[in-house]
Amino acid sequence: MTNLGVNYDLAGIIVHEMTHCFQFNGNYSTAMSWANQFWTARNSYNGQWQPVSAPPTDYGRTNPLEDMAESVKLYVTSASTLKYKDSARYDFVKNYVMNGMEF
Repeated sequence: MTNLGVNYDLAGIIVHEMTHCFQFNGNYSTAMSWANQFWTARNSYNGQWQPVSAPPTDYGRTNPLEDMAESVKLYVTSASTLKYKDSARYDFVKNYVMNGMEF
């Protein structure tokens, strides 16, 4: 909580942003595997990705990279929520991002 009365999920923000570091530092193929599993190819009309199933957060609906970052954030900060909302995303994060580690 800041002195302005604004409640920030600092741990969640850090995990989300560190996921972007993971995506762009030697793990782009993992990020693209995520996109291929959970998003359709870009459509020819507007070039935007479309999720195959609803991402677990509103911000995750932005694009595959944000979906992945939000899913990793939930995996770390609220694993049971992610597992309940989307077990396939949970399993992907567990197996390909966290190397089997659960929190």
